[in-house]
Amino acid sequence: MDAKAEKMRVPRTWLLIVLIGCGATPLSYFGYLQERGNFHPVSEARVYRSGQLSEDEMIAYLTRYRIRSILNLRGTNHGSDWYEDEVRVARRLGVLHYDYGISANRDVNDGDIKDILDLLARAPKPTLIHCKSGADRTSLVAALYLYAIEGKSPDEASKQFSILYGHFPYFWNS
Repeated sequence: MDAKAEKMRVPRTWLLIVLIGCGATPLSYFGYLQERGNFHPVSEARVYRSGQLSEDEMIAYLTRYRIRSILNLRGTNHGSDWYEDEVRVARRLGVLHYDYGISANRDVNDGDIKDILDLLARAPKPTLIHCKSGADRTSLVAALYLYAIEGKSPDEASKQFSILYGHFPYFWNS
């Protein structure tokens, strides 16, 4: 190998290490979010958000935060293990369970927004809002809650759309 080729090999190696490191960090964080259910407060002691929780996670969070209602944005899924576990745990703990299915890939219409806000306004607090990963649909409903019900500014409400919650709008939204 000549001297010029040897000089080029060292920067390429470091570039490869940096690129792998840059990719590993967000993937590690996303794995961490999923491992802890992506559970976060939206409005302390009023509304919380999460991804789909396991049965044990659900029991722990519902008990610890004294959650009194759940808004499942995945819709009714009778026969699915996750759904049956969630409904059973909610019933056992005396937590009201609401299903309102919306898509992560399609716009939510005005009627759905009104229905969801009405449901959130009357649901016993604290309320847990969740979808599958707790990133897109949950971010939307959490932001709507803050803006329309708590009267937060659009800037404050839009913080619910954050990479900190696993929301990556630039990668797969068209």
